[in-house]
Amino acid sequence: MGPDIDWPHWVELQFQKSRTFLMVCSPAYLRRVNGSEQHGVGLGATYEGKIIRNEMYYDGVVNTKYRPVLMQAGHADCIPLNLLGTPRYNLYEKHGYDRLYRMLTGQPSIVAPPLGKPVLMPTFT
Repeated sequence: MGPDIDWPHWVELQFQKSRTFLMVCSPAYLRRVNGSEQHGVGLGATYEGKIIRNEMYYDGVVNTKYRPVLMQAGHADCIPLNLLGTPRYNLYEKHGYDRLYRMLTGQPSIVAPPLGKPVLMPTFT
């Protein structure tokens, strides 16, 4: 059973509520996000692409939300142009899932040790 509202409106609400949006990038996803897929195919991804571009445009091209995910090494060229400089998560790499999980749960891979007590320096005379 789907949402009680029309699908495009429901998608927009999900975008507004989401802190992070993962994009599993593949050749088909890129065609659809770019609007170059066969007419009527992959309309959900085409709509997502439009929302992402508009949101980034109105946010001054600041992106803290959209994260490309790659399942295969050969799909690096499937990341949409407006997200090429965004941190990506290569799930085919040894620690790819760990990096993604850390990002999603706010667990950094490196934590600075606590600062020690300051050394009291002599005053100048």
